[in-house]
Amino acid sequence: MTELIDTRLGQYQLIDIVRRGGMSTVYKGYQEALDRFVAVKVLSSHRDPQFAARFKREARAIAALQHHNILPVYDFGEQGDLLYLVLQYVENGTTLADMLGRPMQPVTALRLTSHVLDALDYAHKRGVIHRDIKPANVLMPSPNWPTLADFGIAKLMNDNQQRLTTLANQIIGTAAYMAPEQATGRPIDARTDLYAAGVVLYELVTGRVPFDADTPMA
Repeated sequence: MTELIDTRLGQYQLIDIVRRGGMSTVYKGYQEALDRFVAVKVLSSHRDPQFAARFKREARAIAALQHHNILPVYDFGEQGDLLYLVLQYVENGTTLADMLGRPMQPVTALRLTSHVLDALDYAHKRGVIHRDIKPANVLMPSPNWPTLADFGIAKLMNDNQQRLTTLANQIIGTAAYMAPEQATGRPIDARTDLYAAGVVLYELVTGRVPFDADTPMA
């Protein structure tokens, strides 16, 4: 993806890159109308109108989630062949992954994980599955405030990637946190997220994941 610093997408001026990934790039943006910084997640270029329609449906579903432990989606849009989501900007950029490295006190790990489970329960009751629970997708605006990000986007991008490549069994996700049904490409549901949350709790308490592999089926 071409670097978009100083580009304007809708009413958002892109200032700097926050995080770059294989499927998207997150920028720090500025919304002049409301005088606030935002996070703008720009998906890799797409010229497929069917994908754009699915993206908009998914974005509306995510934006409808209003919970203290879910990162708010403010807006979404399409400009040229770019699709983007506008989210709350977390100033320090810290994630739960930054708190790993040594075992955490069980009471602290349970408290943080309980917030993640509250957010998942709220989303699941509204028919939304996260599909990519891992420490890097849990933002930490403050030490006791875990906030889930990237709802549904992994599924959306995986669907499109499978249509654009000849890799019949390509799976997008993080191997260490994937439930068996997700790793084998079988249908998933809310329990898939709960499995991943359990892996996160295990890692917080022990300092390591229960299974360490480069591929889901290793």
